Amino acid sequence: MMGTEQPRKLVGYCGLYCGNCGIYKGRIVARVAADLQELVAAHGFAEWVPRFEKTDFSFGEFEKGLAYFCDEQRGPYCQHPCKEGGGPPCKIRPCAQGKDLEMCFGCDEFPCELLSRFLERHPEIIEEKEAFERLGMERWLGLKADEAKRGYVYATGKCYTGAKNERNSTRHAAG
Repeated sequence: MMGTEQPRKLVGYCGLYCGNCGIYKGRIVARVAADLQELVAAHGFAEWVPRFEKTDFSFGEFEKGLAYFCDEQRGPYCQHPCKEGGGPPCKIRPCAQGKDLEMCFGCDEFPCELLSRFLERHPEIIEEKEAFERLGMERWLGLKADEAKRGYVYATGKCYTGAKNERNSTRHAAG
């Protein structure tokens, strides 16, 4: 079985896996934005759409926005996992740290009032805890790491796949 040290660093106090977040180091959002940027450029939208279609936005500003989201360092992305201070401001982190918990799953009060608002947005945490208890830490981490490799994102419940080198090799093979 795989080692758990690296995947374990990506487990947030809340029980979500940072590796399955689309904004962690721009993992998915930057790639999808780059794909859209590539498609927009390849089709020449900036040149022909404004001449034939009425748009209520500036293509220049749209392209600047895409470039912003493509930049994994500058874009709105966490550069560190939760336990290293990454992620949005969070009330769960200091609570778990104060109780010396690796995750909320180990708390006798789970799910608590503090988690209630977070659970509205991430109800999957209940399922994550059940899977964690059923599988144990190592197998659960293996599952989370496999999901991350497939491009799974909590926010949408979808997998985003198709690394550029895969597409380029397909394109060149077909052409």
